Parts: sequence; structure tokens; C-alpha cells
Amino acid sequence: MNIVHNQKGFTLLEMVVYIGLVVIVAGLVINFALSLITSYGKIQASKEAMNNASFALDTIINEIRQASKIYSSTSVFAPTDPGQLSLETLLNPPTNEAGTYVDFYVDNNKLYLKRESQSALALTSDRVKVKNLTFTRLTPSNAPESVKVQITVGYNAPAGSSFDISTTLNATASLR
Repeated sequence: MNIVHNQKGFTLLEMVVYIGLVVIVAGLVINFALSLITSYGKIQASKEAMNNASFALDTIINEIRQASKIYSSTSVFAPTDPGQLSLETLLNPPTNEAGTYVDFYVDNNKLYLKRESQSALALTSDRVKVKNLTFTRLTPSNAPESVKVQITVGYNAPAGSSFDISTTLNATASLR
């Protein structure tokens, strides 16, 4: 009589090898997914810092270009950080006024624009902090007065986070 053994299934060694391979592949996939999520978060943080810095710098530069004079009494220039810039401008004056004053300053790591007789307007969001703001007054003898602006904006990440991302932008504009 012939006994036929049907050997279907896995041996214990094969099962251990297969489980080990599945665990390794799953670990690699999870590590890759976590890296993607972290990279996406860093990109978003960098984008937030860049957008806020760019908007703030554009606003300051446009105001400088429209200004008729730097109001030196309240302006604070480099090397002081954070600086403050006060301008006399013809842009958006109050009713029955020919001109007005506009100030740019940092308070609690936020950049503000303050027009005379109006409330201060935050130019940066709560998701970022202004780390550096300096104004350098340039007074060339044969050209209009200019102001160089340097601003560093960082993502407002929790302490110890790997999202310590900041962006520094510079620009120079001449008064009218």
C-alpha cells in the first residue's frame, strides 16, 4: 500500500521569513509615509513664512514709494532691531487732510501698519513671527532719499519642533 503525503502549507521557517519580510516592507512604507508628511509640513511652513514676508515687504516698499518724507522723530533705523519706520505720505489721507503719517513696527513678533487716526493693522499672521526688521536710511547726494528694508519671518512652530524655518527678504525703495 502506498501512502501519499499531501504537503501543502508552510513550514515554520518559511512562515518566520515571510512575516519578517512583511514587517520590514511595512516598516519601510510607514517610514516613507512619515517622511512625506514631515516634508509636506516643512514645505507648508516655509510657504507660510515666505508669503507673509513677501506681503509685508511689498506693503512697506509701496508705502515708501508713495511717501513724501521720512518722519525721523519716530523712526528707528539700523542697527536697532526691530526698527520702526514712520513716513509722511499722500496715500490714503484722512478726510479733509492733504497728507498723513504711516508707521511700521513690530509688537509681540507681529508686524503692524498704523495710519494716523486709524487702528493698527497686522501685516503678518499668527502662524509666523517677525524675527528681524531693520530699516536703513540711505541719503545719496544726487538721488532721492531711500530706505533699505530687511525682514526675517519665521514659522511659529512649537519649541523643539523641526519646523524652525525662516525667510529673509531685502529690498530698497526711493521716496517720491
